This record gives sequence, structure tokens and C-alpha cells, in this order.
Amino acid sequence: MLKYEKLLDELAQDLKSSVDKIENCDLKSTQNDYGKYLAIISTYAEGKKDFAQIIGEALRRAGGSSAGIAAALRVYGCGKISFIKVN
Repeated sequence: MLKYEKLLDELAQDLKSSVDKIENCDLKSTQNDYGKYLAIISTYAEGKKDFAQIIGEALRRAGGSSAGIAAALRVYGCGKISFIKVN
């Protein structure tokens, strides 16, 4: 496993409990929970769009809704979203 894959997987593990809370919550405040994912992305990315993409991929790997995360990244200003593929 490449070091980037390992780092993304470790970050996903750190975010897993937050993702589980979002995905298991019966109260949906925004479509696909993009608002909750946006809050996490905003907290960690601190205005940096490339960091936002990394956090988004970690959230997806942690089991988050791809649609919700992609919507959050668009709102954050990342434009066209393509999830990271590290080879």
C-alpha cells in the first residue's frame, strides 16, 4: 500500500465515528447530509480547497455518502468533484 493510501485510510479511521453519527442519524437537515459534511470539511480544510478534497475522500472512505460529500465540496467551492484515486 502506498503511503498516500495509508494516510487517507488513517484519516478515514479518525473520521469514522463522525461519519457513523451522520449516517445513522434519523434527522436529516439537508439533502444527503451535505450540511454536516460541509461542517467537517470546513473545520479541517481551513479555506484550502486541496485539503477539502483530501478530507472529502477520507469521509467517503469512512462510509460517508458520496452524494452528500460531493455536494459539500461543491458548496465549499471545489468545482468539479472527482474522488481521489491514488495508484
